[in-house]
Amino acid sequence: MSKGYFDPCPYMSVFDGLEIEWGEKNFVNPPYSKIKEFVDKAIEEHKNHREVVLLIPARTDTQYFKKLVNYGCDITFVTGRLHFNNSNSAPFPSCYIRLNGKCLNCFWRDRIKGE
Repeated sequence: MSKGYFDPCPYMSVFDGLEIEWGEKNFVNPPYSKIKEFVDKAIEEHKNHREVVLLIPARTDTQYFKKLVNYGCDITFVTGRLHFNNSNSAPFPSCYIRLNGKCLNCFWRDRIKGE
């Protein structure tokens, strides 16, 4: 996490990041069990003129990912898999999402028969 960023969901936290007001600049690495809730909160906080950067699984087929893209964001995909505290790697690819509220040329389509 970069200096000067508030972490609304630190490991072993004594507060619930979904219930508090966030800082002016926020770096969010949400618990995997609450990604959808933290995405909703991140968008709410961004609408209140707060900077929000999320580190989340790059699961482009999920509703939370589509919600972020449709809201408007810059996406940086992480090459390879993340490692935390010398542990095994994450079982999925990850990405950084910086909310900007500007959805530009974003299209989703369903699978076409035969694909």
